[in-house]
Amino acid sequence: LSLAQCGILNNSSKPNREGVMAGSPTEVAIMEACIRVFGSNRTQYQDQNPKVFEIPFNSETKWMLTVHADQRRPGAFRVVVKGAPERVLAMCTRVLGEGTAVQLTGQRRAAINASLNKLMLGGRRVLCFAELRLDNYAQDFVFEGSSPETCNFPMEGFTWVGLIGLEDPPKEGVKDAIAVLDNASCKTVMVTGDHPTTAQAIATRIGILKPGELDRMPQEIRDYTVIAGGDLAKYLPGGDGFENAAFDDEQMEFWRKTVQHARVFARVSPVHKRVIVRAYQQIGGAIVAMTGDGVNDAPALKAAEVGVAMGIR
Repeated sequence: LSLAQCGILNNSSKPNREGVMAGSPTEVAIMEACIRVFGSNRTQYQDQNPKVFEIPFNSETKWMLTVHADQRRPGAFRVVVKGAPERVLAMCTRVLGEGTAVQLTGQRRAAINASLNKLMLGGRRVLCFAELRLDNYAQDFVFEGSSPETCNFPMEGFTWVGLIGLEDPPKEGVKDAIAVLDNASCKTVMVTGDHPTTAQAIATRIGILKPGELDRMPQEIRDYTVIAGGDLAKYLPGGDGFENAAFDDEQMEFWRKTVQHARVFARVSPVHKRVIVRAYQQIGGAIVAMTGDGVNDAPALKAAEVGVAMGIR
């Protein structure tokens, strides 16, 4: 029930004129799942816990935060954060047990990570929810800030509430299209904001990776086959691209091997996407076609020789 409460409170979807939830597919899916628990009590619960502050999701923090006033307890607020499990879990020191919060021990953290890994191996996009209860605040307290460093309220000591796994299956025909490109000697690479484990599972499902292929690879190739955004950040070029960038031998070797072996880029930011396009063009000498379905994809689409904007909301 607590997970459903958090999913309803920290959510940007809203009902349209027909009463159907509208917004991003992720937000709508979470809301609809939580409505199954709450039913007609959803709006009443939202009214009892009105949102007084929000930090929207962004690609740097990888979480969204909302603060809600408890109308039944003056001066009490509930902070709810939702986002990438590795980011949200790092903010937690307690975990919600059977109705009470207990210390987040190493054993409990390992159990959470095991559940997380199981969901991601199934190709699910996973979001983590956590909460923090604030008491004895002034009723008119003004919450401010946009990051843990600038917020005027605690941003640590959260209680881990739970995980929600979202099934986002590949669209019909994707695997066949990749096979056609492969037969035409075109290399298909996945670039996604999803966790590396989720991305690897999806890539295997659609034919970018073959089942068990990573296990059979030599270690020196496997290290460059699935690359996370955190690894890319260490080797980003200065300026617009690679032509005039001041690189040491280690950086240049990383990008040469990445262009040669990479099949999946995961947990990437919009900046990473554009750099990846430039790397294939300027280091790999490739002609790049890029697809994207969000505003954040625009710089990479513009940088590619062929940019394909797609998706209908």
